[in-house]
Amino acid sequence: MLLNAARKFPQQLVTQVIPIKNIWLLVVIERSVPVPPPLLSAVFLLIMKLIKTFQRVCLISLLLGAIGCSGKINYHIGIVTHSVTGKIERESAATYQSETFILVKEYVRTFMSTSDGDLHRIAAKIVKADKKGNYNISYDSDVSKLDLFYLSEGHLIDSESFKKTLFIGSYEYNMRLKTDSDYRNSYYLVIKPMLVELITEPRYRLSITDQIFLKNWMNQMDDLY
Repeated sequence: MLLNAARKFPQQLVTQVIPIKNIWLLVVIERSVPVPPPLLSAVFLLIMKLIKTFQRVCLISLLLGAIGCSGKINYHIGIVTHSVTGKIERESAATYQSETFILVKEYVRTFMSTSDGDLHRIAAKIVKADKKGNYNISYDSDVSKLDLFYLSEGHLIDSESFKKTLFIGSYEYNMRLKTDSDYRNSYYLVIKPMLVELITEPRYRLSITDQIFLKNWMNQMDDLY
């Protein structure tokens, strides 16, 4: 079909159809523009090299998607990473009074850098899953990495990091939170100090709405445990 379309181009155009597995790339160059033959050859060689590089990256991405991390992370091919999606399940079937939520730490690029690379500031926000446990977290344009912490009453924290990566459009991370047999200690020794720091440290720039949510959530935990 694409080959037929290529034949319909006017005579003043040079067309080149390049197959990439199930994708066909149509290259069109105006014949009216004088292009030296060596330069034309160099252009097509460069295009072929880029195509081969793209194929290798796609193959690696597909392999990573098949392997994943502990069988939980999937990768979807795209131009650059724009989101992390997934579903949260809990091991315990018990009914809990508090909400399950995700603490998101965003690594935001700054204009400063060192010999080790660009410097980042860390911002934080809270994301809640819907009633079925599905969630969707987007990357802002200046965010290079997300650290996600999945918190639910009576369960161990699950956490993962996701870097913004070329040719990976999105990550899909599904997890089953495991029951914590000593949740009271986990809450007071680990979870509460971490959440209090987010509220009290201005550098995290946690919104007022998220601060109120965390305070209410911790009040519930204090009453229960």
